[in-house]
Amino acid sequence: MAAALERQSLVKLCSGETYEKAQAILRLTKVKTGVGTGYLVAHPSALPGICAYLASEELNNNEVSQKAAVASACISQNDFTKALSIVRQALGSTAQQHTRDLDYRSLISTYHVAPAEEALDWMHEAESSIPKIMEVQGVQEKSLCQNHGVRLPAFKSVMKALDKECDAVAGRIKSELQEMKFSEAPSKLRTRPSTSPQKSPSKSAMKAKSRDVTPAKPLTLKRAVVAFSHSIDDPDDTLLPETPTKRRRVESPSKPSGSVLTPAKRTRAPQSATHSVTAFEQAVRGDSTPRHEQQKSAFPIAVSIGSHSSLPGPSTPRRSRNQPSRLVEESATMEVDEQRSAPAGPPVRKRFRPVFLDQRQWCSRDPKLAKIWDAAIEHRTRMMGLYPHPFEQYRPVVTS
Repeated sequence: MAAALERQSLVKLCSGETYEKAQAILRLTKVKTGVGTGYLVAHPSALPGICAYLASEELNNNEVSQKAAVASACISQNDFTKALSIVRQALGSTAQQHTRDLDYRSLISTYHVAPAEEALDWMHEAESSIPKIMEVQGVQEKSLCQNHGVRLPAFKSVMKALDKECDAVAGRIKSELQEMKFSEAPSKLRTRPSTSPQKSPSKSAMKAKSRDVTPAKPLTLKRAVVAFSHSIDDPDDTLLPETPTKRRRVESPSKPSGSVLTPAKRTRAPQSATHSVTAFEQAVRGDSTPRHEQQKSAFPIAVSIGSHSSLPGPSTPRRSRNQPSRLVEESATMEVDEQRSAPAGPPVRKRFRPVFLDQRQWCSRDPKLAKIWDAAIEHRTRMMGLYPHPFEQYRPVVTS
């Protein structure tokens, strides 16, 4: 009944677009001025006239005057003014809630725009440049899209203006972003862990090891070679072959000329050194050679080491090489014995996943259900023992 009276009041005051707008405002006003909202209107009968007046004022068509609205509400001018101010406050709080979600900070927090402060400055600068370009004072609320109450043609015009005339602002934003990226790049390089030099099979490990040697102490570093570290580490070793990675060291001028090898030794020593270098390169490349072949190549090395110690040399005291060669022979013998004593069995493969694990669920059963099933079977057996078979009396008697 009340709705019909309100509709009649609106029909008497306005029509067309103003009538539809007044109905929408009236529905919203009833919600916002209800009990418990804090915006209670003393004369609810005045709401249709107030909503018609607000609709006419918002559409700016002057269809409903304030005098006509007061006459339709049947209240005094002071009461109408008070009710109008209360309705305006109630509807104003709703407008503030809607506009609070449309600021730039909420957009930045929603879409995680970074850097936030610089992006906020750029948005304000772009907004201030739009009225100058479009020759308007500002963007009205009617120019929002459907999601935010904005009209599509006005939105397209704003986007075109931004694309055509805001190149300077866009260029400055891009340049600042590029500078920020370049400033962050050195810090990433400093925190990057240092990687070790890659080793290739064609290069000798002696050359890779020589990179870590400091110029002050070039001969104090002990290279970790498989079984012939002493023969390579000697600074006076003249039996190394000439390879692309390492050349024979030049003899020092203080070395006497009597240390020249005899023809017999000259033919045997390079052969043993060649075997040692070949074994060393195979160890560096990680070739899958049997262990006993590697051990066989270690014994001629020890013999060559012993032959080096018998060479005539300067009268300065030198360290003895018999003990290292003896250690090499003992370690080679131990490794051969360990290899012979190790049982040759098939390789053991460890399974990390049980067999038919994906099909186990189809054969499983609930423990509680299994217990109920067992109890049912037991009860059936007990009951069958208490009562005879129902068709026992109809069975024919077989006489032998």
